[in-house]
Amino acid sequence: ANSLFNLARFKLFDTQVNGALVDCCVATYLGVPYDDVNTSAQMNLGLDIISVVSEHYGVRVPLFCDNSESVSEYIPANTQTIRL
Repeated sequence: ANSLFNLARFKLFDTQVNGALVDCCVATYLGVPYDDVNTSAQMNLGLDIISVVSEHYGVRVPLFCDNSESVSEYIPANTQTIRL
């Protein structure tokens, strides 16, 4: 499923100290978890995820992107994007 996304990759398991696997689902960008990347990367990861999910379900919705002043370049999205 990671191949469907341009930027986002998903980490599905964490390895504990004892070697056991624990389920998780964390979006990453270049191996960095979503919570730790900058605002611009978070916005573009969100657009990437929304674009793939929208394409899969055949639904287009307008997107409102707040704090757009922190993003210098948006990835293309196949929907109306309103930048605030």
